[in-house]
Amino acid sequence: MFREHNPTASDRMVPERLVPGLRAAFAAFCIAAAVGALSGCNTTEGAGKDLENLGEGIQDAAD
Repeated sequence: MFREHNPTASDRMVPERLVPGLRAAFAAFCIAAAVGALSGCNTTEGAGKDLENLGEGIQDAAD
């Protein structure tokens, strides 16, 4: 009664030959994002220290 639908290459959103390249690109993007996030911790820590020193300077000037 009903025929089974077998998807062809034209039915797929992304051709199979591109999938390994997309996976590699996505993995590289995730690694780069993780490295950027982890290296940002040091930058944030330094910025926090700078703000703390600025606040202390303002307090000393107010006294």
